[in-house]
Amino acid sequence: MNVCRDYPHNWKALIATGGITSLITLASSTSEDAQRKAVNELAQLSVETQYHRTIIEAGGINLLISLLQPNSVRSADSSIQIEAILIIANVSQDVQCLDIITKDNGIKAICSFLNISDYGESTCFSAGRILGNLVRLLPDPDRRVIGLINEAGAIPQLVHSLFFSQNPELTYNIISILLALAT
Repeated sequence: MNVCRDYPHNWKALIATGGITSLITLASSTSEDAQRKAVNELAQLSVETQYHRTIIEAGGINLLISLLQPNSVRSADSSIQIEAILIIANVSQDVQCLDIITKDNGIKAICSFLNISDYGESTCFSAGRILGNLVRLLPDPDRRVIGLINEAGAIPQLVHSLFFSQNPELTYNIISILLALAT
């Protein structure tokens, strides 16, 4: 059962009782099942912009970035990481989220999800959206951010995704990233 999706009226009660903090704590559990359920609930909440700041302030972005790191315990089907990247993409319109991504060394991990062949277009779209927001929303695209994207080896993956994507918004994000890398 998904508490938020199945019963949307529960969202306000969940927030009022500190539910986002509890979900983030649950997502940091060593239990893969608990992580999956918590991240799924957070993904449902992250669709609503009114919850973005609460997710950020409760340490959710930091935790989600840690779940994307290569040294984290990844599930066989990567469903936890796929949901984590979706949540970060939803919240990445907030500059504070983007700052956390750069400070927590999340760029390289995010770039690893750009491969359409490995993760599918939806996950590639989420990674592209985050990187696109990094180069578009940060004031004067930070040369350090551009360097980190380049160092992550993103260019071949971006070009590959550009050729195989059917999603115009992903194409826009990829072109924005490549343009920022070229300047």
